[in-house]
Amino acid sequence: MNLVKLAPLLLAGFLPSAHADRYQDAIDKAFPGYGILAPSEVGLIKEEMNQNLYNRVKEHPGLAVGKFNSDEIPDFAAIIRSSIKKTIPEDPASKRKAVDYYDGYFAVCFGMAQGGYRCHKMDETSMRITIPAGLFLARIPAGKQFCLVAWKFHAPRKPDPKRGFEPEIIDRKGDRWIRFKSDGIGVLMTMGAGDTVYVHQSKNMYLECVTSD
Repeated sequence: MNLVKLAPLLLAGFLPSAHADRYQDAIDKAFPGYGILAPSEVGLIKEEMNQNLYNRVKEHPGLAVGKFNSDEIPDFAAIIRSSIKKTIPEDPASKRKAVDYYDGYFAVCFGMAQGGYRCHKMDETSMRITIPAGLFLARIPAGKQFCLVAWKFHAPRKPDPKRGFEPEIIDRKGDRWIRFKSDGIGVLMTMGAGDTVYVHQSKNMYLECVTSD
């Protein structure tokens, strides 16, 4: 996980207290049968993380709480997984062992003035989550961020046959600084590169900023 460019933002503030039951209740309503990843299900590596970041996320690595759109109502994002375990069978020819996994999603839930949350998935297609998971969430306080590459998309992204079933990308640009007035959502890897920041633009439009590859 490359924190060199993310460090100034990640250390700028701490998450509000996470009331897991409230957030899980919202997930239960929007995505029945799915649960927010628990701390024991995420493979955080303390020795490879900035200590302040580790302390911020260790109790709720599958959850980030902040103000992710333009209103002042608290929102949250979560990595959620199904309760149904699936298995990729072993492959004796390649000596690959069987792998257990769960269908999962990256979900964002916006707080509503009348109470409750409006939730959506970021991608229409599920991801395979193995336990311990190799990713976690962190709130990225409003500010600026350098992106190796960035583009916009509508959530939930749908596979596009014209692009080999890869999701849509809009206005793709490389090596750019972005500024954002609302909090961003960091999807960070426990090992290696691939850290990404998601910044809400309008309605279900997001800017995806890749900070390490």
